[in-house]
Amino acid sequence: MSPIPILGASYPDACCVDGKLQDLDYCDENGLLYDKGEDVPCPFCRTEEFIEYDPFSWVDHLSRKDKEEIVLKLVTGLNTGLIYYQDEGRALKVFTSYRLKHAIDRMVKGSEVLDENKGLVGTVISEHPFICGCEMCIRVDFGESSDVYACSYFAK
Repeated sequence: MSPIPILGASYPDACCVDGKLQDLDYCDENGLLYDKGEDVPCPFCRTEEFIEYDPFSWVDHLSRKDKEEIVLKLVTGLNTGLIYYQDEGRALKVFTSYRLKHAIDRMVKGSEVLDENKGLVGTVISEHPFICGCEMCIRVDFGESSDVYACSYFAK
């Protein structure tokens, strides 16, 4: 698995090694990973165990914004598009798609989208997609009105 920014850094600071999350900031003098002896389950291949392990005590203080940031880090680390996520207390279930990622990447301010149900072309007016209602959304102007739409609504 490629390195991902999950241990609090803004850069890729962890990777999975045999199902364990390894901190890339802990290397020996030769640049080789130093195993600190912690058995932090990988959030991707041992998701349930990672949630139970709760290495950051997230369950005690996570706001909706915090959860959204975690979801975005996971989706970015996987290089996929967020379809939606479910918040089930101690568990977050995240549903992603490579195909949706490609569509979302094109949904930037000034780009046009087609509402196939109404046959209208609108202009994206949000700077970039954002999470709203547990899914990636954009604000679109259809001339007389603008509103927030799920990115999946316009993905082909």
